[in-house]
Parts: sequence; C-alpha cells; structure tokens
Amino acid sequence: MSIESEHIKIQKLIVNSNLEKRLLKVLRLTFSENISLDYFRAMFKNCNYLDITFLSQNNVDVGFMYFTTFEISRKIHIIRPAVGIIQKHRIKGLKPFKMSLAKSIFMYQLRNPTKQVYIVSINVNPLMYSGLCAYWSQTYPSPELSISDKYASAIEAINQYFDFKMNSQYIVKLPFSCLIDKKDTQRMNRNNKFIRFFFVQMFGSDAEPTLSDMHWDKGLLSLTPVSLKNLINILLRQWKIKRK
Repeated sequence: MSIESEHIKIQKLIVNSNLEKRLLKVLRLTFSENISLDYFRAMFKNCNYLDITFLSQNNVDVGFMYFTTFEISRKIHIIRPAVGIIQKHRIKGLKPFKMSLAKSIFMYQLRNPTKQVYIVSINVNPLMYSGLCAYWSQTYPSPELSISDKYASAIEAINQYFDFKMNSQYIVKLPFSCLIDKKDTQRMNRNNKFIRFFFVQMFGSDAEPTLSDMHWDKGLLSLTPVSLKNLINILLRQWKIKRK
C-alpha cells in the first residue's frame, strides 16, 4: 500500500484547531508519547510560517515533515525542520519527499536574499544527524569542519532566542525521552565518522550505548547554512543517485 501525502502551508498554528491536534498526535506517534502540550505549543510560538506534509496510509497518519521559520534578528532567519515516520515506512516513505523539502527551504532563501538563513535541528537519533551531514555538507558541529566566529555567534543568538536548556555547548536538554528503535540501532555503522561524533558529543565517548540504553532526554543541536555550497552538494548527490 502506497504512502499518500497532504501538503499544508499556513502562517500560524491556531491553538485548539484540528490541525494542531492532528500534528501533536503524529508527533507523539513518531517521536515520543511524552511530548507535552505546553512544549509542543512553545515549538511554534513566534513562528511566521509553517509548511507541513502529512504522510498517511488508508487515511491514517503515519508520519510527517514540516519546517517553521523564525526571524530572530534583522539579519538572521531560522528554519526549524522536523521529520517523523513510523518504523515500517521509514526508508521508502520519506524518499519521494526529501528533495521537495530541500527545494522549499532554498525557495525561502531566494525570497530573503539579504538574510542569513540557517537550518536549526535538535538531533536525537544518530542516523538523522549522519544523514543531515551527508545531505548538507556544511553542517555544524561536525568532525570535518571547524566552526567560524560567524557561526558560533549565530548558535549563541539562536540559543538565547529559543531559550534552549543546554547541558553543554551543543547538547540541548529535552523535557521528554526519545526511544531509538531497535531497527535503527541495527542500521548504525560504527565506522561512520558522523555517528561516532554524535556519541562523543552526547556521551563523551564514541562507545555506542547498549540497546537497553537507547533512550535519552537530550539532543545534538546543529546549524546548517542555506548556502550555495550546500545547494551544489545536494544537486550532486541527487545526480549520483540517479546514475546508479
């Protein structure tokens, strides 16, 4: 059975609306059932645009992708994306929509050419972080890149704007625990430098936690400039995939 999609664009997420209830339900289904209503609403407070794609099967939501935008200063605009899908649809279900999300993000940059536009993510799954670094080659922090004063200042401004509760420089404390699926742990390549880096940042060691420990209440904060370099990397990646 194929995955169907529904695309919605709005300026604000209205409190107690059917859309708010629907998005909260699918977030709890795919991330954590312990996401509180207060935390959920704080995620969308002050956003000026919300782009959502619901993924469904037999009229039942099985996943989502969205990004929200924020103007945190006159110069800096932030895009906060999120992706979630239940395990059995995870690999095939998201594939058709990845480029659609990337195109939407670059279109936002084109509409704001004089602004510094950054993608900000809180990564709780090492596979998501490694995929982010592979897809967007210019992502910070990274085992391959040193962070400039410009990006360090942007991260500091972002932390202050969203009032993240920081355990350390790049680790955000969350008010709920996320469980890493057993199938995801089986897909983790211990030789992948990004996965090793994730564990070092999260736990101070690249030693992979045991299966019973694969749940935590924190995530790795990452910053990705919406830049020409990243656009070229995405286009080259898609070209290589099509040639295979």
